[in-house]
Amino acid sequence: MTSSRFILWETETAVAYLISLGIAAGGVCIVGGTIAAGSALAWTIAGLATVAIGAFSFFELFAHVNKG
Repeated sequence: MTSSRFILWETETAVAYLISLGIAAGGVCIVGGTIAAGSALAWTIAGLATVAIGAFSFFELFAHVNKG
């Protein structure tokens, strides 16, 4: 693998990690805001689902990258 292809692959991996963590962080903000406001349960569940999807995506990517 040439160095430019390696750097591109590393950049794509880093962006994928950041997207996964961003999805999870967005869910944490939704959950935190709805709990602090004492708002509807549906928004809390939606936030928790977002956290779960982001975490699943992150760990799936982590396993894929470590496998090679």
